Order: sequence, then structure tokens, then C-alpha cells
Amino acid sequence: MDTPDFFIGARLGAARAKAGIPLEKAAADTRIRVERLREIEADDFSGFSHPTYVRLFLLDYAEYLGLPQDEIRPLLPDRAGAAPGGFEYINALAAHLPAMAKPKRRQQFRILATLAAIVLLLLLAAVGLFAYFTIKKIERVARSKPPAELVALPPAAQDPVAAPEEFPLEKTDAVERFVPAIPPPGSPSAPPTP
Repeated sequence: MDTPDFFIGARLGAARAKAGIPLEKAAADTRIRVERLREIEADDFSGFSHPTYVRLFLLDYAEYLGLPQDEIRPLLPDRAGAAPGGFEYINALAAHLPAMAKPKRRQQFRILATLAAIVLLLLLAAVGLFAYFTIKKIERVARSKPPAELVALPPAAQDPVAAPEEFPLEKTDAVERFVPAIPPPGSPSAPPTP
């Protein structure tokens, strides 16, 4: 650590080795992936998307290893990447934001169109079922009514004042078993007339 010609990653790697901390333990303690720590110790910062991230990771790792911040800060990568011009990727992203919002609108339109189609299909199914059951009911009623020719009564039955002698009733054993004989009016067992 005394030699000033070490790069920052190499200095951090030497400090970890001097403390006897395995790379896996350092990764678990700092919550930095092992691959990322290997890149840092090899001074390979190409995997970072911005120099600000490099600085933050290096400061966290140095703090974990107990190195003084004053000793590490002069060795950190240049802040030029963190200047306002260094955030061009954010400006580029903001320029494409309206284009990125269009798929969301398209997706909402597709969802609404799908829902409208489902509602329309359900409505058509309901109307179809109603029509089907109505037709079946009409057919059932039409089958239960006898034709007009069969409904016509004989001419004697059409006369409302027909004499009872015209329609003689036949007594059968079956009728007498279930219907008791009604005595003629005026007999002692006949019910009184009101």
C-alpha cells in the first residue's frame, strides 16, 4: 500500500489479501457480486454503465476494507463522466419516452377491444338462448293444442238445454266401486235439498 504507482483496484485487492479476507466473504459482506469485485480489483471498470457507479462501488469497498477515504479519493476515476454532459444517456432516454409510451396505449386499446368483443359475444349468446327457448316454448304450446277439427263437439252437445235422456250414462262396476250411488231425490237416504 505504500507504493504510489498501484492503481486503486490493485490497492483494494492488496488490502483485502493483507487482511486475510477471502473474496467470497468480502462479496457476501458488501453485497457486491464476486465477479464485480474481481473486475474492481483488476481495475476493469468496463462493466459499469457510468463512472459514478464505479466511484460508489470503490468507496463502499474501501470503507469495508477500512481504508481511509482521504487516501482513496485522489485515486478514484475522473469525475468528468459525472458532469452534466455525462448524463446524456438520461436525455436520450427522455427523448424516447413518448415512443415508449405508445406500446402501453396500444396494449390498453387491445385490452379494451378484447373486452368489448367478449361482452358482444356474451350479449349475442344471451339473445340466441332467449330466442331458442322462446321458439321451443311456442312449439310446445302448438303441439299441446288439438286441431280445430277434433275440438268440435257433436251437435247435441252444443245445445245448452239438452235433455239428460239424450246422454244415457252407463253404470259399470268400476264406477260403482269408486263413486257411491246417489239415491234419487225424495228417498229417505237422499240428502236434503236446500
